[in-house]
Amino acid sequence: MKDVAWRGPRWPAAATVRRWRGPRAAQAVGRLVATWEAMDAGGALPRDPVALLEEAGGTWPPRAGDAPMVVAEAVSTDVLARVALDVAPASGDDGPREALGAFAETLDLADPWHRRAWTAAVAALCLYVSGDDPRSPYRSWLKDRAGPAEPEREAALAVGRAPWGAWRLAGGDGDGWRVAPLLPVRPCWTPDGPVDLSEAGGVRGGPRPGGLLLARLVPTTAGWVARMPFLLPVAPPATLARGWLASAAFPLLAATPELSLEDVLRRGGHRVVAEAHAWAAGAVHP
Repeated sequence: MKDVAWRGPRWPAAATVRRWRGPRAAQAVGRLVATWEAMDAGGALPRDPVALLEEAGGTWPPRAGDAPMVVAEAVSTDVLARVALDVAPASGDDGPREALGAFAETLDLADPWHRRAWTAAVAALCLYVSGDDPRSPYRSWLKDRAGPAEPEREAALAVGRAPWGAWRLAGGDGDGWRVAPLLPVRPCWTPDGPVDLSEAGGVRGGPRPGGLLLARLVPTTAGWVARMPFLLPVAPPATLARGWLASAAFPLLAATPELSLEDVLRRGGHRVVAEAHAWAAGAVHP
């Protein structure tokens, strides 16, 4: 596979990384720091950046009780988008710009696929936590006295617990689409049946075999559903998708090394979405 130029943020200082404790061996962390510094200087992404992370930090053990919530119905992408707009009206512009990059300028909201992509981008910002303000619109909504009551609250919590993922579309029928993970994921977060993509949007149209799905997948009593789902017509090589995960994981693990894989994808999965659309803008043609 051709080397992929790094487009991520500047990495934390080596001194920050060396605060890591426990199983993180000094040699492995040193190699990790050297890789970051080389990438800062314009070097290529390592061929398996996730393996490099695991070498430095060991496995990413799940937190106790961190498993999917099976609910009767997951809160919809439309509801999350409305919450984001109510709490932060600028989400209507900031969400698409953050998630879709250059594609945000080409959206035609009269096109239903584009409209749903815009909605997913706004909804994704609902759960985003920035360094400047740790309170996401989602958390503000849940804590508000006028926020959701049961069972809507449980439906919202299930979506918040689900990590972002990147999935190759394997095939579909009337009941949904079968998916295969492109990122490391525990079996409990891997759908065992078709996924409902009725809320999915795409800057280049609808689902097709071999395409890419970026979403939080939630199990319900009726089957798996995709929330904040984005579609792209071509799935990347798995190594490239793991590089997008690394771009989300490196800064988060440098600051909070005890995060699980699911924590990284919950907090930094929006970066995977942004990296995927940046790649698609140059790699996929109409």
